Amino acid sequence: MEKKVEGQFEEHDGMQFYYKHYQTKCDYGLIWIHGLGEHIERYNDCFDAWKSKLEIISYDSRGFGQTVIKSNAPLGCNYGWETVLNDVVYFTKKLKAKKIFIGGHSMGGLIALGCLDKIVSTSGKQVLGVVSSSPAIKAGNSI
Repeated sequence: MEKKVEGQFEEHDGMQFYYKHYQTKCDYGLIWIHGLGEHIERYNDCFDAWKSKLEIISYDSRGFGQTVIKSNAPLGCNYGWETVLNDVVYFTKKLKAKKIFIGGHSMGGLIALGCLDKIVSTSGKQVLGVVSSSPAIKAGNSI
């Protein structure tokens, strides 16, 4: 049985984050990170397709979507790389599933690749894989 927590705001590190959490009894979870200039509503069709197989959590990042509106924060400002990674870890810990996938598109794809070590070392989750769709990286650069 799926339980969807949608349109919720939760304070973390002084910011009001908008997020969705599709809670299921699945053994596997997914944290999904949106791209630059996007918001999580763009992925509703994907979430609808995935939710029967995965517990899913996704949130509007700092500077984007409902998070920027609710927090009255600067548009597009993410407050730095370490802050972004800490936000991903915070929401990853909300997943009940112990075995997870990390996914994202564009900027979210870059963040998904960049946060892997931090999630493994701090969240208590087993990361089974990373889905990085059109990551915002340049060939030859390290992450």
